[in-house]
Amino acid sequence: MDSATILVILGCASATAFLNCGLRHQADPLAAAFIVAIGGAAVALPAMLFVGLPGADSIPFLAVSTLLGGAYWIFLGRAYSSGEISIVYPLAYGSAPLWILMFSGFVFDDVIQTNQLAVILLISGGLLIVLLSSADHRWVLNRSLIFNTVFLYFSSGFVVLCYALAFHRDRLIKSAVSNGSLGLFWGALSLINYCGELWAMTRAPVALVAALRETSILFAIVIAIIWLKEPLHPTRIAGAGVVAFGLVLMRLA
Repeated sequence: MDSATILVILGCASATAFLNCGLRHQADPLAAAFIVAIGGAAVALPAMLFVGLPGADSIPFLAVSTLLGGAYWIFLGRAYSSGEISIVYPLAYGSAPLWILMFSGFVFDDVIQTNQLAVILLISGGLLIVLLSSADHRWVLNRSLIFNTVFLYFSSGFVVLCYALAFHRDRLIKSAVSNGSLGLFWGALSLINYCGELWAMTRAPVALVAALRETSILFAIVIAIIWLKEPLHPTRIAGAGVVAFGLVLMRLA
């Protein structure tokens, strides 16, 4: 994995962590999650005028992704309404490398070497400690990837909008009045991050990208300690050290 790809992934990871801490900081995280999802759809809509619509062969995959994407924002908002960043975030994101590792060999053409597998497991182990304490590719995204990403953000945001209007109309309106412009910013940031992560997956094996991206958990814990004043436990420091060591090994792999 080259340095430029690593920097893009780490940038996306830190921005994602900041976004999630921002949600947790809101008085009503669920309503704030609605606004972010809808903001992403609002940003994606004009983008669709330039990039166009995805091909018909991708519609079934986008339909499933839309439902999962809408559910993601709803459940994430609910989780932050009752839990700390240092607990919810690792649980929500920390298991992704292991899941992707198990399925990427069947779905993609990625071949994970033994040393790369060891690094992924090491990073995942470090993330687990934190939780328990509390190929040759092109540099440019192909156009179909951009089409699908923009359409997915629009459709997922539309699903969230329909859900919020049906079941949480008052909370949505109140949050839109107070956080409407912020929602557009967070939505745009989320869309850019998603594109950056997909670009990285055209540069390196998906499982490695996923493992490195999950360092956002470390960024989230640091931001939560400084901004949200959440407590820091020694075991979380140990987990962070394991992850940092894993990142060094990943760079050398």
